[in-house]
Formats: sequence, structure tokens, C-alpha cells
Amino acid sequence: MKPLLCALVFCALLGCAGPDGTPATKTQTAQVRPGCAYELYPGPQPETMREPPGEVFGGSAVEVLETRGEWARIRQGELEGWIPRWYLSDDGTAPVSETPLDYRVLNRDTGGALYPGGPRVTELTKGKLLKPLKEWGDWVQVAVTVYDLPAVQTAWIPKDCLSPVAQAEPREGFLRQGSQVHEGAVFEGIGKVAPEVTVHEMPVFITEKRDGYVRVGTAGGWDAWTKEENVAFWENVLPAVQPKYLRTSLGGSEYWLDKQAGYLYRVDRNQPTKKLGCLGTGIKDLGRLEAHRTPAGNVLLVIEDCYGEPHINHDLYTVYIRGDKLVHQTHAYYSYRYERNVNFYKDLVIMNAGKTAYIVDDRSGKIVREYDLAALGGRDDNYFIEGFGDDFLLIRPNTDSFLTLVDLQDYSRVVLYKELLDKEEREFVEASGPPMRGDYLQFIEKKDGVLYFKNRRHEFIGSEMGKDERVYQYSLTSGR
Repeated sequence: MKPLLCALVFCALLGCAGPDGTPATKTQTAQVRPGCAYELYPGPQPETMREPPGEVFGGSAVEVLETRGEWARIRQGELEGWIPRWYLSDDGTAPVSETPLDYRVLNRDTGGALYPGGPRVTELTKGKLLKPLKEWGDWVQVAVTVYDLPAVQTAWIPKDCLSPVAQAEPREGFLRQGSQVHEGAVFEGIGKVAPEVTVHEMPVFITEKRDGYVRVGTAGGWDAWTKEENVAFWENVLPAVQPKYLRTSLGGSEYWLDKQAGYLYRVDRNQPTKKLGCLGTGIKDLGRLEAHRTPAGNVLLVIEDCYGEPHINHDLYTVYIRGDKLVHQTHAYYSYRYERNVNFYKDLVIMNAGKTAYIVDDRSGKIVREYDLAALGGRDDNYFIEGFGDDFLLIRPNTDSFLTLVDLQDYSRVVLYKELLDKEEREFVEASGPPMRGDYLQFIEKKDGVLYFKNRRHEFIGSEMGKDERVYQYSLTSGR
């Protein structure tokens, strides 16, 4: 369906007001086009100089308060603002998607549209550096660097208008922090006056090139000469830009995590977005969000954040949700080695805070038990929980990473590799160091009072040589 026809059908279905902006006689609802989060505008025009009022999530329902030409004023909870009406239609085509592309260069003059195939709202010239944001069909939405406000800061253009930086000649870039610049000087005057040093990174446009130097300008009429290598073609000199949200789905619902602010949302099709709560912190780097159905039908969100250079730091957040409410939340930190924690046993939810385990009765949502993992493990450390039962707990300290069995009847503990592995395997374990220090035992199951394990050493050393096919057994009664 053509974009204009979509808008006409949408308007007819809602019985909305025409270009004069007359509000509808009664509040109507509409669905936001699926796929992404969309920023609202302060008013019914693409030029803006203010921060957006907020975002609405694809697939959610909004109230339509007013329409004006290509625009609709909408409300969702306490959030209110304007959005192009194209974003409030679902014509059955592919949803809008976020794009992983880094900065690209415009390879020809073109007009930027309000939405794919929509009216032009800005003119873009060849060589402009643009950041792709979203994709839909053969169109891509780009962020436009501007130097004066108000101005159009996002627009849609055909995909084939963009080329990689290495295959084009960009006329914009980012002047690095600490660059030496010769402000306002003619080229022949370079070297006669001591240069200034930039105190922060800034977007610039390139007006001239000469003998390894470029003349750059920015907002307010400032211009200067600097060496070509001082201009980068991606912000903060980072080769990739991560999406703003982590997303996952479960049973028809989508869960969104704002990586900067830490807010958690649930989006159900044709329903208003539900704000569930906040982690209290953002995601530092490589994040992953998982959603699991609990034994009693609630939701457990598991959020992993791997960061640092190299990526040896791991933050683990576990979030327990009942209905529309965040009820419990835990956080654990690990370095180097990272293992998955067990989360469920019978009608219980196991939430690991590193030094403390919280056991939640999934039927009531209440914490019914707590375990001091540092006391049970015999050292002040953060622990993984790799097995749980009525009478045992399997924990692994992060520092030396030896899998430890805790008998919950008498709270005795056994370091299992010493009991299960032969002399050669024990020596290998004891000689190990970062990043995969410790043993490689993995719990399989408990049956008739016996715990069963396998040895995964070959998986960590990346070789099938010496693969251990044995299944190891440990009787819970042997230590009693």
C-alpha cells in the first residue's frame, strides 16, 4: 500500500480531523508501526531545537488527540507529543528495524523525507556524513548533523544514496579532542602562530583540503586549519554504534531495556506500553536480555552486561516480574570466568546476588529463604549457583572456580574435583589460570540421591583431543 494511501485509510478509519487541526470529537486509538521505538516531536514540524518529549514503542497502542496534515498528536500515559501519521499505520509490510550500520557518506545530492516516500523536509548535499538509524524496505532513516537550530535532525532517504566512508569523500567528520588547530588563519599563515588545542571532540564540515591539511568549520562561524588525520569519520572514534535498547520476546509480549537509563518496559500488541521498573543503572557495553516463564507463569528477566577491554567484567541482573510490577531484583558481579546460573526448581525461583541467594516462592512472590553463599562456600567471594535441590546446593566461587557441593542438611561442603577427578585431571585443574581457571565439571542431574556430572575440559581448551566421555557420580549420603 502506498504511504499516501495508508495515511488516507488511517484518517478515514479514525474519523480524524483534517489539516485545520480540529480535534476529533472523541479520543481514538491507533497502533504504532511495529519494529522500533520512535521519538516524538514537540510540535507538528520536522525542525526542532528541543529534546524529544519521549518515545513510543512499536506495536503499542496510543491515543490520537488531533491530526494536522501529515502529523498526529498522540498520548500514551503521561507521554504526549507529535509524530508523523505514517508511524501509526500497519500496512502488513515488514516492520521498521534498527540498522547496525556505522556512519555512511551521501554519494549524491538528495532530499530527506519525513517518512519513506513522504514529503521532503530537508535538502542533503553530496559528501554529508550521516548516521543510519532505522531501515524500512529500500529506505533508511539517518541522523543529520546540524550546526544551527532549529533544524531537521532526522530524515528518510533511499538506501542506495549511502556509501561506506572508505568508498567516498566525506565533507563532514569529527574533530578529535586534543587536536592542534590554527583558527581563522590563511593556509600560508600556518606555522607562524602557535596552534590552539581542542578541549573536546566536535562535529565539523570540511571546506578545503591542501597539502595534508583541511579547513574545517562548525557552529557559530568558527573555522580553522588542522591536519587531515585529526578528523575522524565516526563519533568518539568508535567503529560501531550500539542500539539504544535491548529487546526480547516471550509469549506475545516484548520486553525492552533502555541501555542508558536502565528502564524496563513491556509492549503488548495494541496495548499501551507498560513501564515495569528500573535497574538503577545502565548497560556499559555488550548486553543481552532474556525472558523466561517461571513455574507459576510469572516472568524472570536475565540481563547480562560484558564490558572492559578486554571484556573480562560481567554484571548479572535478575528481575522477577508479577503482572506489571517489578517485585524483586538482584545483581552479581563476576570477572574473567562466567557461568550460567540455575534459575528454577519446582515452584521456586532462584535469584543470585553473588554473595547471597534469594529463594522466591513463585506462587506467592515472596522470598521464603536466603542463603549466605560466602559463608557456605568458606570464602568471601561472588558465587555462581549451578545446581539446587531440596537437600543440596552447587556453587562455584568466581576467584578459583572450583565447583563446591553444599549439603543443606548439615551445611558441610565438598570441593568436587578432588573427589571425582583422577590425578592427571586434578593437576591440570590446579595449574589453570585466567581466563578459565578452576575445574570444568558440569552438573547433569540428581537421581536416587546421586549427583551426576560431566567434565567439559575439551570445550574450554577448544580441542576434541582428550575428550572425557565419562559420567561422574557423587552420592549425597557418602559425606553424611
